[in-house]
Amino acid sequence: MFRILTYALQFHRPPKASGGAERLTTAPGLRATTSLEGGLISSRFDPLPGGLASYEAPYVLNHDGTLFFEWGVIRFGAEPGASELTFSSVGAGRLLRPPGADGLSHGVVVWKIDSGTGALAGAAGAITSNFLINLETDELVDSHLGVVRLPDAQGGTQ
Repeated sequence: MFRILTYALQFHRPPKASGGAERLTTAPGLRATTSLEGGLISSRFDPLPGGLASYEAPYVLNHDGTLFFEWGVIRFGAEPGASELTFSSVGAGRLLRPPGADGLSHGVVVWKIDSGTGALAGAAGAITSNFLINLETDELVDSHLGVVRLPDAQGGTQ
């Protein structure tokens, strides 16, 4: 049997500085609120105290820069032994071109979970990545929604 873990995180990677060190792509814990009132929609993301998640995801773009394949790892915490998920693209991700006036290009990709460690050992499932990236500065804002199936030690589902 299994239990389901659903999570939402919004990752950020700052713009690269010339000659600067490699920047981490990180996300704090998050409280996401979406309100529907009077035919209007509003949303709010509030960071929560505690550790950070980070991820690394090398990718390969096609010839015209609109399709890509990606793989990587998400670490949930910085301490030794922190839980991790490894993932790879389900088909090609899409990068919408041209970028907007702000220099940001919108993109989307679905990843399958290949494996997990720590509290995520035995994980299966999928993660959607809906993002904005500045291809000149490498700045990234990446919203993840993960639906993770985990083995349930009690033999039931939640």
